[in-house]
Parts: sequence; C-alpha cells; structure tokens
Amino acid sequence: MKKILLLTLAVVLLAACQKEEESSVAGTYSFRVVSIGEHGEFTPLTRTSHSDLSDQNQLSLQFSSVDEYQKFLSNFSSLNSEERIKLTDGLGFVSLEKLFILADEELEQIGETAVSEADFRSKYDQYKNKYSQYFIFNDEDLTDLSPYIPECGNDIDAFLVGINQTVVVGNEVRKISFSRQMREEDRLLSDKNLPEYNAGAVLTRAGDSDLPLNGFTVTVGSKKTIFKASTKKGTLTLGNTTYNGTGLWFHFEARKKMWYGWKSDPARDFAFSFAPAGASGVYLPKSKGKADYRARFIQESPTLTPISGIVYVWTDQTVDVPGSDHVYPSFAVCDNNKAYKAKISFVVN
Repeated sequence: MKKILLLTLAVVLLAACQKEEESSVAGTYSFRVVSIGEHGEFTPLTRTSHSDLSDQNQLSLQFSSVDEYQKFLSNFSSLNSEERIKLTDGLGFVSLEKLFILADEELEQIGETAVSEADFRSKYDQYKNKYSQYFIFNDEDLTDLSPYIPECGNDIDAFLVGINQTVVVGNEVRKISFSRQMREEDRLLSDKNLPEYNAGAVLTRAGDSDLPLNGFTVTVGSKKTIFKASTKKGTLTLGNTTYNGTGLWFHFEARKKMWYGWKSDPARDFAFSFAPAGASGVYLPKSKGKADYRARFIQESPTLTPISGIVYVWTDQTVDVPGSDHVYPSFAVCDNNKAYKAKISFVVN
C-alpha cells in the first residue's frame, strides 16, 4: 500500500501541477480593494498606483460575505504564485508577497549601484530599516542580506494581506497573525550547521561514505546552492480518501555574492532525482531561486518506516536540457556527473 501511495503521489502531483499551469486567473469573485478609514469606514480604491508604501497602509481586500471569502480561498489556493499576485496586483493592491518581490528588486539595485562597500553598507542599513517592520532579517548571520516573509499559520495569507496584515469579510476587519520569525523552510535553509559540499571527496572516492547527510551548501565562485531535506506530518487526498502520514520535503535555495554578503538569486531554477536516480530529473521551473517540493509521502503506520536513498541536485545551469517553463513540475535531461549528491536518511511512523 505504501509503495502504491508513493507512485500515485508522483502521478497526482504532476497531473495536478500541469492543470495548475493551464488554469486561468479569470473568474468572478465578489471582492474589492478598500481603504479603511480611521473610524472604520470602507472606501473603494479608485486608483492603481502603489509607488508609495504609505498609500498601501490602509488598503485591504474586502469580500462581501463569509461564503464569498471561502469560495475565493478555494479557487485562490489552486492558483500558482504568479497567478495569485497577478490577480491582486491588477487592482492596485500590494500583497505581502508582492512587496517581497519589490523589496528583492530594490536590494538588487542597491547592490548594483553602490560604489564601495561603505556606500553599500550605508544604503543597506536604510533598506533594512525600511523593510524590517514587514519582513524578517537573519540577525544570526549578518552575511545573509535577504529579507524573509514572516511565518504564518497558512502561507497563502501572505498573498491576501497587505502591509497592514488585514482582510475584510463583510464589514468585519480580520487581523491575520504573523510571527516575528522566518518560515520553517527558510530556517532550515539558513542552518549554519549544513555541511559544505566537498566535491573533490565525492568525485575521487568510491561509495557514498563522503556524501553529506540530508543537506549541504556548495559555493562555486560567486554562486551558492543550498539543499536541505526534512520530514513533516501532513495529509494526502486521493479521490475521496484522505491519508495521514509524513511527507519527505526537499528545500532548495540559490544565492549570489553581493559585496560582503549573499542574497537570494531569483534567476535560478532547480532539478532533482531521487531513488532511483536516472537520466531525467524533476524540473522545478520559475523557482525564482527558491523551491520546496514534497518528494515522497509515507502513510501513517504503527511501525517505524525508514526513508533512505541518494538525491541528485542540479540547477538550471547544470542540467543538459531544462524542462518546460509552462509545466510544474516537468522533466529535465540531466547528467549525474554534474549533480550535487546527498544521502537521505529518516525514520518515520
């Protein structure tokens, strides 16, 4: 049964994601963007400019009723990230996810225009002060320059709220709670204890004894690739049946050098192959430098179940033939000799 679930999951994920890429943002939703006045009055937004963050401080999405809100959430959840942002951005509304993209672009510009490290540090301090009320910065690693979206009970909420972190349902203003820490996947990828990948040892020694366990960081010149595997309790629905169990998650991030530190590299995509490895890899297009993927699902069991194998990791720069940009996930032609490898070993029940 477990093997059937693993195979079925792979097929379902690919089919579902293909359907997702074909979905249209178009739809009829009873919602609008409103400005919340100091006395709680709602004024519909009549302009689409969002150049000034202060203009966004009072803006929220308003849904006509609880039923319309739930209907919207159901449809919104089926969209990919780009479609979600497009749906709200077209109304002149800057969601937290959209602001994150704008902040990343601003950091890129700061890095490109700074004329010295001192100039960069000065501009970066201003940048950090500007965005620290909305995002999390990694104060444990000052070479990590990128901001992070704060953790929330449901990651989809960051696409629904603006900088005031509210949504209006009927005439009720609902505050969405965000913590003051990174999301779990960001914390995993920021782990200082991740081993540095030793390409020389992997290539020159037989066997898998020198492979890193469950993750690595590899630095080549001004580029850095980070991989981390984790397990997480969850559910899998097939037809009308929902299974409880544990997911094996693969987390990927690309960074690039910027002055004295590193920032996320949104130009990178990823591919991987896991147990068994072959000439094709699961390709994750439009990753924008970061991806999280549930590679396996193990049904809940009273006995312990081992998960083990070798994962092969590529970026778009090392795959031989990238997969489709229009299907998520797709398959890429990959050379195992160009891959970074890691041993995967967990025990779940």
